[in-house]
Amino acid sequence: MGGKLEKEIYDVLIDYFDNLFVKRDFEQVMASFGQHIRGFGSSKDETMYDFETVYTLHQRDIHQANNPVRYEVDHIVIETPKDDIGLITCELSIETYIHDQKLRFNHVRYTIAMVKKDKQWLIEQKHLSLPTIENEDDEAYPVKQLEARNEALKRLVEDKTNELKTALDEITKLANTDVLSGLANRSSIDRTLGALIDEAKTQNQPLSVVMIDIDNFKQINDTYGHLTGDKIIRGISELLEKHLPSSAFVGRWGGDEFVLFYPKESIKKTYIKVEKLRDLIAKTSFDKVKTVTASFGISEYRERDTIETIIARSDKALYKAKDAGKNCVYPQA
Repeated sequence: MGGKLEKEIYDVLIDYFDNLFVKRDFEQVMASFGQHIRGFGSSKDETMYDFETVYTLHQRDIHQANNPVRYEVDHIVIETPKDDIGLITCELSIETYIHDQKLRFNHVRYTIAMVKKDKQWLIEQKHLSLPTIENEDDEAYPVKQLEARNEALKRLVEDKTNELKTALDEITKLANTDVLSGLANRSSIDRTLGALIDEAKTQNQPLSVVMIDIDNFKQINDTYGHLTGDKIIRGISELLEKHLPSSAFVGRWGGDEFVLFYPKESIKKTYIKVEKLRDLIAKTSFDKVKTVTASFGISEYRERDTIETIIARSDKALYKAKDAGKNCVYPQA
């Protein structure tokens, strides 16, 4: 089986087939795919798919027909144009029983592209085709045609590797970025805060979490329109990004709320920095509205804190800032 990379890819592929056909393990099957999986299937409802469609199709397949499937790999070609890219074309024979009726497919073709990320090979593109036109030797897609297609795919990947990586980076960025503000979205916020909590716990370091809410934002939308409201959200997002230290994190929590993380910062030190941000926002002129203010609530990591508990305390502090007259910073004791 060729070199080390080809062996790695082969083992990952067989593990995927075992989970899909024999074990019928939905969770392990989905763990084989990258979040940006693309491909083509064999029926009209899977002409082209993404991760959400892959999830639905495999869930339907495994849960509705959970009988094990016997499979044999009749032919396989693995190419590695780059150390982190693997191209696979293979032909399977599969057999199972449904309601005591034997069902068999010969010459099932898979064309798969894998990408290695963080030492793990993930399927980023998959094409499944079933034989529809018999050729000589009962072969719908002769192996020589399969190999020719693989060579063409190999050349294409070699020519477009940089573009592929750029596209994957861009897709990853979009998946973690709030469209309106350009800041980290909820998914990215949760992952980051989880990691910071673990760090604070293991290293016995402080961590401050700040919730921000634009004051009277509904009134701004009602008076000046949602387009003006969107401009204010973008303007405050730019201010926060520009004036935060590189060690801090900012994201859009949703609506007119933002969240800040200050790793290794006590609540007292964070208060001083956040007060400067509050003053900066209040002194900035925003389009038609001119003066806009915001309220801030701060909490600090406590032993056994979770994402939910530390956010809840920050949110509680924020509401106390609102009750205190808005345009102020409230540190949770």
